[in-house]
Amino acid sequence: MPQTWDIQADVVVVGFGAAGACAALEAASAGRAVAVLDRFRGGSATALSGGVVYAGGGTPQQREAGVRDSPEAMFDYLSLEVGDAVSPATLRAFCAGSPAMLAWLERHGVPFEGSLCPDKTSYPTNRYYLYYSGSELSARGVTPPAPRGHRVRGRGTSGGLLLARLAEAVRGSGVRVLEQTSARQLVTDATGQVIGVECLPGADAHPRRACGRGGDRPGTPGRRSHGARAVRRGPQRGRAMLALLRQRALTGRLRLLRAPRRAARRGRRQCPAQECPVAGGLRARRAATQERGQNRTRAPSRGQNRTRAPSRGQNRTRAPSRGQNRTRAPSRAGACRARSRPSR
Repeated sequence: MPQTWDIQADVVVVGFGAAGACAALEAASAGRAVAVLDRFRGGSATALSGGVVYAGGGTPQQREAGVRDSPEAMFDYLSLEVGDAVSPATLRAFCAGSPAMLAWLERHGVPFEGSLCPDKTSYPTNRYYLYYSGSELSARGVTPPAPRGHRVRGRGTSGGLLLARLAEAVRGSGVRVLEQTSARQLVTDATGQVIGVECLPGADAHPRRACGRGGDRPGTPGRRSHGARAVRRGPQRGRAMLALLRQRALTGRLRLLRAPRRAARRGRRQCPAQECPVAGGLRARRAATQERGQNRTRAPSRGQNRTRAPSRGQNRTRAPSRGQNRTRAPSRAGACRARSRPSR
């Protein structure tokens, strides 16, 4: 068991989504020192969700829309849906405390509204925030149907607003939130009781361990531990961690894309075509492609078949000029001189 601990807390919550935020708020309201761990920045699934809370039994939003519902009708319907996955006592407590649960969320800043959607839909538009989110209409023969899908009042998918309001309430209550810190394993004592959490903060390569307030540590003899309590945490390296995650995700995609080609090359090297279906199939397809290319005679293009007519200048025989056709006659004076010259 380690002797030193970096962070002391009465309650350690692993995961900073909607459920983790609600647990931290409830523990803080009871006067406990709370630390919340999340390996990213919190609320990944909640932020991407539709922000719909299933509640019934006569909520204020149902009464505002003129809907009549009761915990008994809600219990009868959910008993058909969940079967024996949830005990009847737990399911009945959930139905009876449903209006109080919605009021608890409203006290922590989560807005709801009773505008009833007139049609059955998978997700209502921004005009409606109360709708039939289950198959209540199909079970009308067993129990009276009632719309119980309470969507957080916000534009688009409302999960981001749900997480933002809960996270704001958590930080405002004094809870310590440790982002970029992933929990690796629980720390237990000799009796098997959980006394701490081992976590990996940021991009640190060495896990750290933690003990809770009241645990056995030097200088406090006789103190006993009571549940998961605290975390040891190194320097924050959020940006480096995100860069590493992006690099690993990109490498994984490249490996997935290259895997079929690598398997084909490996098959060609290790086994003959008649024994390996991968290599044999590739060779057969390559041979068929080459045979089709040899049998196909390519038609000459339009420019190759067309004989170009000679231009007008090439067909026309140019007439010689006047100077080329005319034979120059000797001059009269020279001719006369020749005739008058006496012979000797």
